[in-house]
Amino acid sequence: RPVFEGRVVLDGLELVTSPGATPIEGITGTLLLTPGRITTDDLSLRWNGNVGVAGALTLDGLGMSGLRLNVHLEDVRSEPFQGLRTIVSGDLVLLGDDELRSARGELTMTRGVYAEDLDLSIQALLGGRRAQSGTVSEPTRFDDVALEVRIAIPAGAFEVRNNVARMRGAGDLTVRGTFGRPLLLGSVEVAEGGRLELRGLRYDVTKGKVVFANPARNDPYFELEARTQV
Repeated sequence: RPVFEGRVVLDGLELVTSPGATPIEGITGTLLLTPGRITTDDLSLRWNGNVGVAGALTLDGLGMSGLRLNVHLEDVRSEPFQGLRTIVSGDLVLLGDDELRSARGELTMTRGVYAEDLDLSIQALLGGRRAQSGTVSEPTRFDDVALEVRIAIPAGAFEVRNNVARMRGAGDLTVRGTFGRPLLLGSVEVAEGGRLELRGLRYDVTKGKVVFANPARNDPYFELEARTQV
């Protein structure tokens, strides 16, 4: 059971977690090693944006036995769902034992674009679902991490831009479930001035809302008021 003591200074370290993955770049800061514990209060890195880390790991020999990290995100880019690209900033708390177990906190979506086209064929409409691409994400070691993250969406930050709609929205969402199966709860208010194109007709949106209320799956429903000329 080795015991570590001392300080480790990191300066611009790069880490590749797996082949083809986005590398973690510019890892800079100081790690303080005491018996059974590693702490830091100034670690910074770049991973799809800027990330700051402070907190502690507890050790059992060479293995991790506990984890509490405060993580600050600044303009971090991600694609949490197919077709949805986001940029977020905010703070998370990561907790765990010998594995990362949970992530909670509050984020602000400074930019979000949903650009996935919708299948409006008769078959898809009768089936009640948009056709799926069949793409299955590769499993990761973080798939079972529990989530409790509030996401604030300021006015104009979120945009739908696909074959059916051009509109902007604002609102509040909560992400629950797990990293491998995240679930959205909350609503997004649609700003006046958007438009829809259905069956060759253009509709001007006067009022609308997208609501995520199903605690078992991501199954939003839409409340829209729109006008058109025929």
